[in-house]
Amino acid sequence: MAYVGNFGVKGGNGYSVEGTKNFFGTEVPKFRLISSKIQVVNKWDNSAKRYSDEPDHDFVVVADDGIEPFRVKLPVADENGEKTSLNGAKFLDYISFVDLETYRRGSSQVYFRAQAIKKVKA
Repeated sequence: MAYVGNFGVKGGNGYSVEGTKNFFGTEVPKFRLISSKIQVVNKWDNSAKRYSDEPDHDFVVVADDGIEPFRVKLPVADENGEKTSLNGAKFLDYISFVDLETYRRGSSQVYFRAQAIKKVKA
């Protein structure tokens, strides 16, 4: 996979699949799974100035040749209420994401989110 690193989307108005295609050169890039399990992030409680006990989202860390490891945000559960899983993927397996979207904030911050993980062949 060639790292392109260009969004080609003026203004960066939220997450987009188009941003992913422009950034990675393909709409469905594949990565190496660096996480050995899904990590949970709890919701932030502004009034208490701390994280609550309620899950907000999950994430995994991925990387590939020429790309520093980065996080991809995932939902806590899918549309059927099933908890998000690695779908059989293990540490260093190749994976892709369902509906991977990219969001650029400013000139140097990039965020990623997806609906699910798919294990793929190298």
